[in-house]
Amino acid sequence: MAKHKLTPQQRQTLDKQLASQSKRNPKWCVNIITDSFKRPQYFPQVARFPGDPEAHVESRSQLRKILEQRGWGAEGIVSTPYRPDPPPERYTIDPELAAFYADQEIEQRYGGKATPKLRQELIEKYQDKLSGNPPKDLTIEQVIRLDRLAE
Repeated sequence: MAKHKLTPQQRQTLDKQLASQSKRNPKWCVNIITDSFKRPQYFPQVARFPGDPEAHVESRSQLRKILEQRGWGAEGIVSTPYRPDPPPERYTIDPELAAFYADQEIEQRYGGKATPKLRQELIEKYQDKLSGNPPKDLTIEQVIRLDRLAE
């Protein structure tokens, strides 16, 4: 078994913990001692790009902290739950811009004559169209399918 060098403060804390625990089970402190590695280790599974400096980890607790910050789930040397990203906010277009395009369509298709209800519908149509957002009535699965078809 490899010996780990502890700082005096760590040794003092460990001695206090060992003194308060039962002498029958001295192996309870293994996780405390083995939390840190002998030297920083590179975990390519954590790297966002080759050579990512955050992927050089000195301890399991540092690895757990990085995974929790990113919301990544992991099981193995550390266990962290997966946290999905929140859905992105819908992008909105200035109503005046949408009204400009709606007025152009009214001019071309209806000869400049339209009811206020039709004009409002066209403004909403152009706001949705120009925003680049998927239609509101689509499910997330349908949006993913559309994205794959567009590639």
